[in-house]
Amino acid sequence: MDICLLETVVAVYRFRSFTEAANDRMLSPSTVSKHVSAVEKELGVQLFNRATKTSYVTLTEAGALLMDDIDSYVSEYAGILKKAQLIKSKAEKHLTLGYLAVAGSLGEDRIISAYYRTHPKIKISLIPSTSSTLIKMLASGRVDGFFTIGTYSERSNKLIIDDESLDPEKYGGIITFKSDKMYCCISDRHPLAARTELSVKDLQDETFLLNNNLEKDIYTTRSEKFIRENLMGYHHQFMDYSLKSVLYELVASGNGVILSTTYKGEEYPGCRFIPLKEWQGITQGWFVYRKDIQSRALKAFRKCAVENSIDTTEG
Repeated sequence: MDICLLETVVAVYRFRSFTEAANDRMLSPSTVSKHVSAVEKELGVQLFNRATKTSYVTLTEAGALLMDDIDSYVSEYAGILKKAQLIKSKAEKHLTLGYLAVAGSLGEDRIISAYYRTHPKIKISLIPSTSSTLIKMLASGRVDGFFTIGTYSERSNKLIIDDESLDPEKYGGIITFKSDKMYCCISDRHPLAARTELSVKDLQDETFLLNNNLEKDIYTTRSEKFIRENLMGYHHQFMDYSLKSVLYELVASGNGVILSTTYKGEEYPGCRFIPLKEWQGITQGWFVYRKDIQSRALKAFRKCAVENSIDTTEG
């Protein structure tokens, strides 16, 4: 049943008058009468004793039994609308964004910084996680979008992340980062820091700080495959990659090196980022979002992501 019809019935009940209800609802008296008749027809009972020239509208016996429920239903719906408006208002002033916990950046630092400059009143919450978890969080509405590594399949017209193909009707993706290099982050006091390029063999005595996710027997990205094929015999230590500043501090103090295919970003104090010559491949960073979310804040963020994308591939 159309909620507008029930709202008209409640107005007639409260004002005890079709005319007054019409004024309140900004409808004609004839429309009010049609609304009431439609509800009575739907329910199969008469709700009101129509007014005479000397009396107000009164409830019938059936109307007296049903009116509290109808009134409660309309009030509950009004509460739902109010809550929905509150949620919408909050969504317009807040973004929750996820990002893949990797060393370096997929362009998110530059994009978020640019967004803050033009939208300083929007609050942004950041959640680091794995790609598979971020996909689930986006599907459930826990994040408005997330940054990750993925590939686009022209044959299937789908974005592939962590071996999962995303439905193009439901999800959209913006390339935020593209690179054909893998960088080794090393202390600027290290003897190799003066080099312009490094080889895996140059790093045979180093401790590689690896992502905790690599402890699993699943290797889905090119960088993970590279590490498995080239560095499994080397010293390594598993780390929480969401604590990026801690990683770089360890490197700066000479307590390990980091390999990252992501954008090196700003030079971290005490660190050098040097390309690794064995790396062959293209890494693509993406901002992924749900197409059915149309808040102004998210629309503006998507526009900012397009305008601040990074391509560091040769040529």
